[in-house]
Amino acid sequence: MSDVWDPEVEKSRDARRDARGRQRELDLALVSIMESPLGRKWIWNQLSALAVFHSPFGSDVYMTYFAGGEKNVGLRLFADLMRVCPNLYLTMAQEHYDGRSDASTGPGARSGTKPGTQPYASAFSDSGDASGDAEGG
Repeated sequence: MSDVWDPEVEKSRDARRDARGRQRELDLALVSIMESPLGRKWIWNQLSALAVFHSPFGSDVYMTYFAGGEKNVGLRLFADLMRVCPNLYLTMAQEHYDGRSDASTGPGARSGTKPGTQPYASAFSDSGDASGDAEGG
């Protein structure tokens, strides 16, 4: 090992220290959001909208790509939750299910869609019907 001082090694060390500091701030921000009941409700809504626990595959390849991208964003948020504050995720889930009689709406159940329908089908259908019902009603 060399005893010679290398400025590149010092810069690299400083960059890693700065990155850890930035990540710590982002982690604290997430904990701050999750400590609030309204924050937990907002995060639950984001996980639901991003269909984290549902398959992105559909009949249209482009919609599959789009849904896969959304899911990727949701999975990154979910991974951060599990890394930073898994106990608050459990609190959030319990609050959600305690306040709902329909337990089929978990994170990933797209809001405003009916079971068995394609969540994106109405947005790109020729009929212009935005009800979310695949039959057009």
